[in-house]
Amino acid sequence: MARPFPVNPTLTGIALAYTNEEMIADQVLPYASPVKTEEFTYLRYAEGEGQTVPDTRIGRRSEANTIEVSATEETSKVVPHALSDLIPMSDLDNAPQGYDPKAHATETVTELMVLRREVDVAGLVHAPASYAAGHKTQLAGADQWSDPDSDPFQAMWDALDIPLMRPNMGVMGRSVWNKIATHPKLITKLYGAASTVGKARLQDLADMLEIKKILIGSARVNTAKKGQPVNLQRAWGNHAAFLYINPLANNERGMTFGMTVPMGQRFATREIPEPKIGIEGSLRVQVEDRRKELITAPNCGYLFQDAIAAA
Repeated sequence: MARPFPVNPTLTGIALAYTNEEMIADQVLPYASPVKTEEFTYLRYAEGEGQTVPDTRIGRRSEANTIEVSATEETSKVVPHALSDLIPMSDLDNAPQGYDPKAHATETVTELMVLRREVDVAGLVHAPASYAAGHKTQLAGADQWSDPDSDPFQAMWDALDIPLMRPNMGVMGRSVWNKIATHPKLITKLYGAASTVGKARLQDLADMLEIKKILIGSARVNTAKKGQPVNLQRAWGNHAAFLYINPLANNERGMTFGMTVPMGQRFATREIPEPKIGIEGSLRVQVEDRRKELITAPNCGYLFQDAIAAA
């Protein structure tokens, strides 16, 4: 069935080109290959999958053994997301040279769509229910990394050996990194007892932990209800997680802690005439995204809840 308002490829390109280095959701739960229908199946991996050694011996006239994937097939459904901005026709007609109201509206809406996704992914990654039993610790008191007597490096190092697949990525909130970057025990571990270094480098910590990278979530979000005073909070909170992420995994194959399954064109953008809005009518610029964030292998990650004390 033909859509009444087709996707505008130019505005869609503007939405896709939008970047914000403070947003890390696309690296934490990367987009997999798109599915064709709203409802889809995916594999949720069991303990031991990929570690059971098969019998690969074969006789002169026998068939090779066939691998059996010990994963559970589950059903999910993409969630439609959309946000729009209204542009009065008078703004379009009187726009100064070099200024495109439709492009500006697209960028503004996309920025908020990206923030929504950042909050969704942070909430899922920091939810204790996203992790297998024994793959999470809630820190308190002297064990929290904001305490100078704690040992953040040793806690991280020990945790990396617990997941089924050793994590290749760390994820923590900006508040957590700001605390541990100057932690005396971490500085000593990375640079030696005689070091005069005042602040740790993020990649130095990643290298010492033998993981590819550590992502720092710096985004802020207003948590106040409509009409209430602004209350800005860090989207990634005071937590830290270590995850095994396989960017090539999709809903049909590949073990990974989690992924995002999309449907259709990401950030598809439409122009929708609104003749009854405004004295001369308006144009609605609508950005759309259909996706589902999934945790597919809860035993491939480790979570530190309340890694630092609340400020």
